[in-house]
Amino acid sequence: MIRILMIILVFTLIEFDHAAILPKNFTSSSSCPDGSFQGTNRQDCFLYNDFPLTWYWALINCSNTGGELASIHDAFTNDLIKQHLSNFTNQQTWIGGELTSHCSFDGFCSYSWGWVDNSPFNYYNFAGEYPDPTIYENIVFNNNDGLWYVSHGLHPFLCKVPPKIFF
Repeated sequence: MIRILMIILVFTLIEFDHAAILPKNFTSSSSCPDGSFQGTNRQDCFLYNDFPLTWYWALINCSNTGGELASIHDAFTNDLIKQHLSNFTNQQTWIGGELTSHCSFDGFCSYSWGWVDNSPFNYYNFAGEYPDPTIYENIVFNNNDGLWYVSHGLHPFLCKVPPKIFF
């Protein structure tokens, strides 16, 4: 009996017209906003801003566009960003790497790198050794070699923004 119910369920799912529950003017594709480029994941769009700002003001600017400073989670995405940013003459671009602190009740604090969007810091591409997180320094992406450095000052920046969904 269970086998028959499973077969009926499978055929029902195959025959079900999923488009019937969507608006008639809905298209399943999404695209990135004008001026941005597609990441390796469909939901990732990257918007390069060539106006140099401090890391904090770059963070605010990305937030105002509905995004965050970019987080990078794999070598494929890092290479894709390098391909796009190497077209720009500026050497370094802010991404969303920041100093995060973990403090205990006894006042002991440890510091590590993290992403401003709170996603896991599970990939990194620092030039040389993994740098000790330093207060007032954040991570920049080198447009020419795709390596990451720590920096402060004014730099252009890369936002990760949501794609447009067309209805």
